[in-house]
Amino acid sequence: LTARTFCGLFLYARASASAAASSPLAGAAHAITFQIWMSASLLADALAIACQALLASALSTAAPPALPPAGEGGRRPNASRAQRELYAGKGQGEGALAQVPAGPSPRLVVVRTARLSLALCVLLCSLLSLGRDLMLRSLAPDEALRAAAASVWPFVVFSQPATVAAFVVDGLLFGSRDFGGAALAMVAGAVPGLLLLRAPVILTVGASSAGGGLTGVGAGLV
Repeated sequence: LTARTFCGLFLYARASASAAASSPLAGAAHAITFQIWMSASLLADALAIACQALLASALSTAAPPALPPAGEGGRRPNASRAQRELYAGKGQGEGALAQVPAGPSPRLVVVRTARLSLALCVLLCSLLSLGRDLMLRSLAPDEALRAAAASVWPFVVFSQPATVAAFVVDGLLFGSRDFGGAALAMVAGAVPGLLLLRAPVILTVGASSAGGGLTGVGAGLV
């Protein structure tokens, strides 16, 4: 997980460095659009945290921990206190476990999360598309900076489905305790982006536009 975190940090830092190397205007525009993208991604992060907790709870309910074999007198000396309390049911016997209300199944959690993710994608894309001018007027002090930020605004809008999907998949992987899969997914996505952003040609993409090369950085980051 440490490697996963550093991969994400290196990718974002490299994108910022590439934008700043293109021109001061492009660097300022990148800072504005990146912060707007990061703010929108916090909603996806909240959804990921929720689905992570729900999936972990559903999986633990579907497959409760097994008790160690009973020893002499029916006692289980190797069982933890939590296991004994779970199965004892306050003295009602092991059958009390069946009386625990069942929560949503893991499959239902995944299906509901997918539906909420789709709704969140539509909401974010709509808000960012309709609120572009208002956001840029609030954050950019001059017309040139607003024009530079507007040149890469489509990347901010149309990257939202991928952003929401990435956060939600992370939450599902964490909820199912597949930490290795989450780390591998981040590394697999970050390494190509880092290599692309290091290519000198990336700064020439869109260099003649208002963003002064920021289009190439946005394409490499996506």
